Amino acid sequence: MGIGKWVACAAMPWAMAFAGMAHAQDAAYPSRPIRMVVSFAAGGSTDVVARIIAQRMSQHYNGNSVLVDNRPGGGGVIGYQAVMQAAPDGYTLAFATSSLTNSPLLLEFGQKLAPVTMAVSGAYVLVTAPDLAANSVQELLALARQKPGSLNYASPGIGSTSHLVGELFKTRFGVDVTHVPYKGSTPALQDLVTGRVQIMFDAIPSSQAFIQSAKLKALAVAGPARSKALPNVPTTREAGLADFDPTYWSGILASPGTPKPVIDNLNVAVVGILKNPQVRDSLEGQGVSPVGDTPAEFANKIRAETELWRKLIETAKIKLVE
Repeated sequence: MGIGKWVACAAMPWAMAFAGMAHAQDAAYPSRPIRMVVSFAAGGSTDVVARIIAQRMSQHYNGNSVLVDNRPGGGGVIGYQAVMQAAPDGYTLAFATSSLTNSPLLLEFGQKLAPVTMAVSGAYVLVTAPDLAANSVQELLALARQKPGSLNYASPGIGSTSHLVGELFKTRFGVDVTHVPYKGSTPALQDLVTGRVQIMFDAIPSSQAFIQSAKLKALAVAGPARSKALPNVPTTREAGLADFDPTYWSGILASPGTPKPVIDNLNVAVVGILKNPQVRDSLEGQGVSPVGDTPAEFANKIRAETELWRKLIETAKIKLVE
């Protein structure tokens, strides 16, 4: 046997052993608690959804804890920075929202964090003051066109996704309605109930109780299918608004540079959890729908939405400052 062949043969067991060690390391993940960072205070809708998923992840990983770490503040920057600065080993995750695609404070994080999967998506509902003289989307459009500038639409703040959905509505359907920003959904909804403002695109969980008690009118749900939370409310497509179904989402991302085997491990775990009927029921009870896509699909979604909102912000000349 030539010396070259002898070296090659001798090296093979070592290579196989090394590959086996690497596989064992991947298979051993996770070997300690995982931290899932939520950039919002405990008790909010995003936090509730994150905890439903984190609890099931702990069970999936045989009791290896997945702990929710609330890091509110700085418009989300504090929480996302914690994940950006963590070791790229899959033990620090971000439970992110679609604000990664439209907030100027967060765009950098959306471009650098490693997507795992979009966990859930939610629809916006077009709600109006109870005494507004419009009982359908088409009546609302007619009223807005009849009296340009006379209607106001509320949002939780300048640059919020709700704000941008309102601007998209204006540009797509040629209506002149005035934006009135608030510091959160609660004061916006309170003024909507009293009629100080007339229109709002709101996430279903926060407006659902007002709709069910007839304190607000729901004209349409912005999505391709009716919401199980509001089954009697038509979709925007059913209401005659073509190509208008913006949604919001929450998903899991890891620190930049997290190895692909770890990303794939997490993806398989979370996608499997989202298929569980009990989990689906729990999430749908929060007004959101389970998704569970691939890392590549989630990355494409983030890129596409970032471009959509960037163009809208430029076209509408929106100044994203308070």
